[in-house]
Amino acid sequence: MQPPKLVVRIERGRIYAEANDIADDAGPAGSTTYQRDLTSEPLSRATIDAFMAWVEEKTPRLREAADYRLFGWHLWEFLFCGEIAEAFAMQMGVAKSTRTPMRLELAIDAADAAIASVPWEFLYCPPRGGVRDGYFLSTHTSLTLSRTSVATGVRGELRIREQPRVLIVTSCPPGFQRVLWLPVVEAIAAAIAARLDGTGGPALPRDPRDVAAQVRVVHNLQSASALRDALAWRPHIVQFIGHGQQDGALGKLAMLADDPVWLSGRQLIDLMDAAAPGHRPRLVVLHACEGARIADQAGLLPRFGFGSVAPGLLAEGVPAVVAMQYEIDQASAIDFSTKLYGDLLTNRPIHQAVQAARLNLMSLRGEVPRAFGTPVLYMVGSDGVLFEPPPPPALRGPSIQRPASAPEPAVRAETPRPAGATESAPFTAAGLDPRGAAQ
Repeated sequence: MQPPKLVVRIERGRIYAEANDIADDAGPAGSTTYQRDLTSEPLSRATIDAFMAWVEEKTPRLREAADYRLFGWHLWEFLFCGEIAEAFAMQMGVAKSTRTPMRLELAIDAADAAIASVPWEFLYCPPRGGVRDGYFLSTHTSLTLSRTSVATGVRGELRIREQPRVLIVTSCPPGFQRVLWLPVVEAIAAAIAARLDGTGGPALPRDPRDVAAQVRVVHNLQSASALRDALAWRPHIVQFIGHGQQDGALGKLAMLADDPVWLSGRQLIDLMDAAAPGHRPRLVVLHACEGARIADQAGLLPRFGFGSVAPGLLAEGVPAVVAMQYEIDQASAIDFSTKLYGDLLTNRPIHQAVQAARLNLMSLRGEVPRAFGTPVLYMVGSDGVLFEPPPPPALRGPSIQRPASAPEPAVRAETPRPAGATESAPFTAAGLDPRGAAQ
């Protein structure tokens, strides 16, 4: 049975909601579409604009969870009403009864720049007296929230069918706020090392000393050619830790060290094509101050437009992008990354792993109420499973009955150690030099 799914699409001033029909049989899946004009009361729209400005401040004026619930409630009333709200409630009911998370996807047309800029990750379903408690859609355990694009682009292959390669790029040009990248990198590496015992997840090397072949860290690259050389490794997962900005309608990342060179999503794709033609990372994680935010078409306000890095990569064949739409503190970044990579390496689908990592932030970082709504997931339609599932165990034939005999004393066989073998030291970021040199 297919999981319940609701795709909400905003295009040309109208909102469409397509809910898949859940059937127990194996027949063709159908769907039901609802639509209405995208309208709102002027006061409601003005209130949302005010909340957005407060959320985007470096020190947000919204400091309490109740503030974000109120903001999210306004977003809910703007997006979900009438038949679309009923369709959401129906799919949630199916999700809870079948214990299968509903997939909620938001697809927004590039022409609706103001709508695309809204931080929908703060959507809050309000309480209904005696029927349900209120909850944030981006952290609820019975659904997953992700974004996609209305525009049809190149759909890249998501599944990894070999040992995964993770490339972590850190960058902090002179004059920028210091990027505390090492603890985040160590947390990611530790999450990967924790899965090296081969219990579930993809086929990873069992010896921690072999992890350096799977995780590669480069810091403060000095030129575009150095970044191209790093991408020639054909990584499956690329994580960028650094600074982002909006330049007119384009979202850009400060990728190089000496004089900051701002690379747009299109320029990153060009470097990928030059480094490894035909290869796309399966997942890109942008841990940048404004990596997922939307720019104004006229370059006046950083929260409008559809030119940010994340959706641009999605349109060019990267099947999944996780980006931070606001600055995120180091502790939150560590908590999010540890949970995300730990779940991905147990073959949890990307959309479920991101949802769980957001919930983890809400649970652990209550003093930073904006943190859980900062990660944004852009993904094209797929099952979200990143790694090729392991083959099923071979079926054993019928056992042969043997005459009972006295049990022999159990003798534990010792596996001979290779000559010169030593105990591996505790794993720390694949031997990363704390001074920042690439290993």
